[in-house]
Amino acid sequence: MFNETLFAGAAEKMASKPIRWSVAIVSIALIFSLALTTIIGNVSTLQSIYSEIINQQEEQTALAFVSQKTTQNSAKVTDTLPPQESNRVIVKYKEKDLPPGISIAAERANLEKAQGLKHILTISGINAQVYEVSENDTASEVVNRILSTKKDLIEYAEVDMLAVPAYIPNDPYYTNASSWHLGKISAATAWDTSKGDGVTVAILDSGVDCTHAELSAHCVPGWNAASNNTDSTDINGHGTLVASTLGSVGDNAQGGVGVTFNSKIMPIRLTNDPANQGVPCSYIASGITYAADHGAKVASNSYEIFGCTVVTDAANYMATKGGVYVRAAGNSGAQITTTNDENVIIASATDGNDVKTSWSNYGSIVDVSAPGINVYCSSKTGSYGTCWGTSFSVPIVSSVLALIYSTNPNLTPAQAKSILFSTADDLGTAGWDQYYGHGRVNAAKAVAAA
Repeated sequence: MFNETLFAGAAEKMASKPIRWSVAIVSIALIFSLALTTIIGNVSTLQSIYSEIINQQEEQTALAFVSQKTTQNSAKVTDTLPPQESNRVIVKYKEKDLPPGISIAAERANLEKAQGLKHILTISGINAQVYEVSENDTASEVVNRILSTKKDLIEYAEVDMLAVPAYIPNDPYYTNASSWHLGKISAATAWDTSKGDGVTVAILDSGVDCTHAELSAHCVPGWNAASNNTDSTDINGHGTLVASTLGSVGDNAQGGVGVTFNSKIMPIRLTNDPANQGVPCSYIASGITYAADHGAKVASNSYEIFGCTVVTDAANYMATKGGVYVRAAGNSGAQITTTNDENVIIASATDGNDVKTSWSNYGSIVDVSAPGINVYCSSKTGSYGTCWGTSFSVPIVSSVLALIYSTNPNLTPAQAKSILFSTADDLGTAGWDQYYGHGRVNAAKAVAAA
């Protein structure tokens, strides 16, 4: 601490001796100068250390983010993360071509008792049975036993796998709305002919906020596949974001606009989990068949699902009812080589330059691509902004299908799908390829062809 009294006394003594006084002044100045230099040097060193720490943290964060993604040009092909099992199994019993003298009702009762199964639900339309296994069993073990002992009595048995939403938020505050995707797919030209009137699209997700200013005018009664009731309110928020990309009302001087903004939206809630961490395939299948039985022409499902026979079965059922089912390729940046199903349309994601995003899955599963980054969305809290993920490619593809059906309601699912594929803008290798499928959807060309 600086002592004024000591300093004054020293100065008085120095005044009687001019030479010593001068030397002392210089000495004091040098001491202060050296002290100040040391302080500045220490501050500079601390700033350098701090900057280095920040740079290392940013580099580590960037590397962690990049490590989760594989670009389409990478020589290394990664597998997507293994799906998560539930404690439930799905069994579809044969209804014909049974061995002589066999009663399927009796055999079903025997199987349920022998395997310790608790019946949960029957999926309408396809008549598949969903069971919960006993706590001493695993779903995989039960399925293996059923397939080894009762294969001649069933069409299929499988674990009720958990699907996850294919969603990545771009901005948690949703402050910067963007509608570049509308121009990319030539939506405005399509609207000269069709805005989606007369078509209902089912949103199979976490529910939809049908009190939202952008959605309330076009919502129709929905369903909760998880609770088997009519509570289709949005428990997580993902469903409302997806629905807004598809069907936000037009010409209301607020927010943005959906691709098919005059279509009806049927909310089908697949989960009662606020975190939306995993949805059983049986709930998805139940949602698809509900949509088919209640007049939806398109079932839009922004989830990543692989290996669920029951979902394929439900999609086939929807096709018999005149509708189509669309789902997400997923966001693992992985090559998926499983066989694609005829009545399932799977969408990958593209950016503003018509290039597949690094994080979009690709492979034999992909049918078409659509914008999936910085796409307009609105949250259930009423804020507007942009979102990204194949979750948002799905409602764009579903919207184009809705515009096709609105233009020509008499089209079969096969015809609507053919129009969607044949009018897509071919990207990448000529013809179908594993990154873009048949190409990036083009609403104007599709409506013109319909």
